[in-house]
Amino acid sequence: MGAVMPWLRLCAVASAAAALTPIDDFLERARVIDCETVVQEFSHGPDGEVVGDVSAWLIAKQHDFPRNELVLRLPGVPILFDLHPDHSRTVQTACRVVKDAILAGLQDPVPRGLRIDSELLWKGSRSLQSWSMRHELRSLSSESDWQGELLEELQAIFRLHAIRLRGISSPDGWLKRWTLMLEHMLAQLMVAAVDGCIELAHWPKDPDDESSLDGKPGSSCKFPLHETSSGPTVRKILIDQDIHMPQVFFNEIIGFRWDVVSALLGGLAPRLAQVRAPLFLELGVYDGATALRILEAHPEVRYLGADAWDETHYIGCETCTNEFCTNLMDTLIADLEPFGTRAQLINQTTIAAIQSLPDETVDLASVDANHFTEAVVADVIELTRVMKSGGVIVGHDFSPYWFETSLGVLWVANGFRRSVELSADGTWWFPDMGIETDEILAAWPASR
Repeated sequence: MGAVMPWLRLCAVASAAAALTPIDDFLERARVIDCETVVQEFSHGPDGEVVGDVSAWLIAKQHDFPRNELVLRLPGVPILFDLHPDHSRTVQTACRVVKDAILAGLQDPVPRGLRIDSELLWKGSRSLQSWSMRHELRSLSSESDWQGELLEELQAIFRLHAIRLRGISSPDGWLKRWTLMLEHMLAQLMVAAVDGCIELAHWPKDPDDESSLDGKPGSSCKFPLHETSSGPTVRKILIDQDIHMPQVFFNEIIGFRWDVVSALLGGLAPRLAQVRAPLFLELGVYDGATALRILEAHPEVRYLGADAWDETHYIGCETCTNEFCTNLMDTLIADLEPFGTRAQLINQTTIAAIQSLPDETVDLASVDANHFTEAVVADVIELTRVMKSGGVIVGHDFSPYWFETSLGVLWVANGFRRSVELSADGTWWFPDMGIETDEILAAWPASR
């Protein structure tokens, strides 16, 4: 035929673009979660940044289901648990069953609730209360048959979300509910694993007898530890931090951390819904992803964001040079201009920013800055002074990938005698945090 004329080539490209449909987009989104690894895949931009939003529960390097491993990620000290094959297989199967149902549903010309037919629906006798959107994650450490109980709990979580999916006719709703189901299952696995270590760590032991703490599988945790993990290290962390497992609840809020913040403002936290112009303080702003969404969705909200925008504070970010951080802040300043005086930024560390505020002025605060245990605890303690009565403290990255953050959240829950509320994207929160902190400060030595 010879060479294709330029205008014909342009027509071909236009026709291909026109052929793309919303179904193609949904199919692409359905393929980003690999049910063998239970990991959400993502791509990187030219500067190494992550393209697209990835759930904190579905990041790689925190579990390896083909190898039956759950990984609690600490700096230089990865703690690997050997999962029972039935547990990892149940999560993989639930993932695959829903994924297959979504792919089949996308071919149906008439949108309807997903048709899910699986043996998992009929396995186990335990059921979660479908009338509730808040479910306690079971610790199971006191159960004699904890492995069997955990298996039934995972099956019950699948059954709950399968019931929800039958009533959803939107492909977007299918995909988001599927992700939430996996987050719920992973949260249950993590709570059971950590609590199994906590129980054994606090048992009285003969200080001269280290035979039960030599790092052998099962030596310090009810979940067997991988042979490369150190039993004494696990036990020392939990005892040094005086970590005990509080009540932990998983809330069915679909989406990402900003969706959870939006739900709290929209009525999930009753007192916030009654405030005419709530002040939302965000510690750790980065590119303003949460700020911009909240300001757009909630015109009544006043926003104050604190971040140092300095490469020394972005630990683990190889691309976060000072030039990168400066550009990040300048871009955000421009993006916030349309919101006028409703949005303000403080270019300081979190503690300095909080200390600059008067007492009892903040309605909602977000902790998403330094993720290390001491920093998380210090931010929350400092925040309690500026929180109004009934105020809510919310945060990000309660997950195996940031186990340091999870330890800080558990410590705060112990100290304040609070339950931990969890939801999508590793989001955690404590309601009603405007209280006196003298006892908490006394319990947290500066040497830690």
